[in-house]
Amino acid sequence: MRPRLSRLAVLLDVDGTLAPVREHWDEAEVPPATREIIGRLAERAGLVALVSGRPLTDLERMTGRADLPAAGNHGLELRRPGEEGAPLPEVAAHLGALADLMARWRGEFAAAGIGIEDKGATVSFHYRTADDPPAAAELLMGPVAADARAAGLRTTPGRKILEIRPPVEADKGTAVHALLAGRDDLDVAIFIGDDVTDADGWRALSELVAAGRLQRGIAVLACSAETPDGLAERADLVVDGTSGAAAALEALVAD
Repeated sequence: MRPRLSRLAVLLDVDGTLAPVREHWDEAEVPPATREIIGRLAERAGLVALVSGRPLTDLERMTGRADLPAAGNHGLELRRPGEEGAPLPEVAAHLGALADLMARWRGEFAAAGIGIEDKGATVSFHYRTADDPPAAAELLMGPVAADARAAGLRTTPGRKILEIRPPVEADKGTAVHALLAGRDDLDVAIFIGDDVTDADGWRALSELVAAGRLQRGIAVLACSAETPDGLAERADLVVDGTSGAAAALEALVAD
């Protein structure tokens, strides 16, 4: 049985879930057909929100929507319903360490073909298009990650990416809690994602159900050839990549 839309929250990762992954991260966007489905769903569901590792400005560009509630930079930026988006106050103290890290490694990254995505509150290093991806991964996951941790920063690997972030207690799980805070009008929440960081959002749904704030939480995986091992076993439902995610959203609004 489909949940009642007016009491349903739909929480959506973007890259690899709504937007196909591209060779260059700045080329990714949500297809027009999926944007249209999201628009119809936003008109009828209790909440439709984006929960992404991208900054809020990227989410607006990729979806064409500046009005949706959203969490960017894995919860380090928040735009709650009816509010302007902003970084968490604790982030500012660590921006200098992020800038210094990028400066130390910029030359070596350029030589290796590693892309640097400065997202303001975080920075992501992409090795999908590096000259030698395995060697680039070894560099990032070894000495670069160690350098970041020595500077008091946190590291999070992903799909052909290493993200460096401030040591602030924020992830997609804390973002879900923030976006659903005070929403007693919601009974069911669905979180659709494609990577290990999305499991934090799934965990938050389980916590909200255990606390009696939701009747049900549904973890949906948009599966692909790059899906990390063991992730499918943690999901309630597995769909086929971005096309499967779009089909699942369409099914929610189908008459």
